[in-house]
Amino acid sequence: SIPDAKKLTRHLGIFPNEASLSPNISVIDDVDNGDIVLLCSDGLYDEVDDDTILSVLNRYKDMKVCAEDLVYMANENGGNDNISVICVDLED
Repeated sequence: SIPDAKKLTRHLGIFPNEASLSPNISVIDDVDNGDIVLLCSDGLYDEVDDDTILSVLNRYKDMKVCAEDLVYMANENGGNDNISVICVDLED
């Protein structure tokens, strides 16, 4: 096995002198019990419109199924980029 083969680095395919990347950190302080948080890449939001995403988020109680459906829809609509989706149900 290759050491650090699965290690995620800050720059993937970019030489440090070509671009400076920094994380985007947001604080969500107005959430309520039962809210759903969606973290996704442009592979989802470029392929599936906001109203459809909202409909899917409201359709499922199981967040794994919700994420799988969103990835499926993005692929069906073209899947032109990597698709990353995390759905979190904020319940006590």
